[in-house]
Amino acid sequence: MGGNRHGRCQPASIGDHKLTVIVRDDCGNLSLAKDIPFSIKDTNGIAPICYHGLSTDLMKDPDTGEGAMAVWATDFKASDVADCNAKTVGVKENIPDNQYYVVKDSGADGIADGVWDSHDGLNEAGIPIEPATSVIFDCDDAKVTQVAVRLYTKDVLGNWAWCETYAIVTDGRKVCPSAAASAAIGGAITTENKESVEGVEVALSGQVR
Repeated sequence: MGGNRHGRCQPASIGDHKLTVIVRDDCGNLSLAKDIPFSIKDTNGIAPICYHGLSTDLMKDPDTGEGAMAVWATDFKASDVADCNAKTVGVKENIPDNQYYVVKDSGADGIADGVWDSHDGLNEAGIPIEPATSVIFDCDDAKVTQVAVRLYTKDVLGNWAWCETYAIVTDGRKVCPSAAASAAIGGAITTENKESVEGVEVALSGQVR
């Protein structure tokens, strides 16, 4: 058998194909044709382009009376990205806005913890279990101030990809409840001779600051 190999190959599209192989030895003898089936699949998503952080200020929710602010997934989108498979299925080339999804870092107790997992509504592959095109920031997020955010895209073949950014959440309108101030006063009542006196009632007056 010689070491030379010859063949012609045209660019193959996504789908099922077969490669027909015929071997010729140095004497010119040809083997029987052998078909080798193969498939070309696109399993990579088209990563979106994120803005490097956004800021939002909470407002009072008229229904709940609590501080909240809804932000669309596309608010984090810095630029359109093209879906290279879109033309093959006859749809718009750029990934449409309704195929952008957003997830915020929520943590086990509803407060951002810097870990992406099931508490954030993600599966083992890091994909949203219930994709949403908007996210609501609340007073818990204002406590953290800077909340990690993932912006996702889904192409026409169902492949996911994402970029990571963040949202700075503030409470400039003071719509979030503040922790109630508390204090404890302790001590002992004594006479001028430093003798303890029991059963004394003490009253405080004046403004609390």
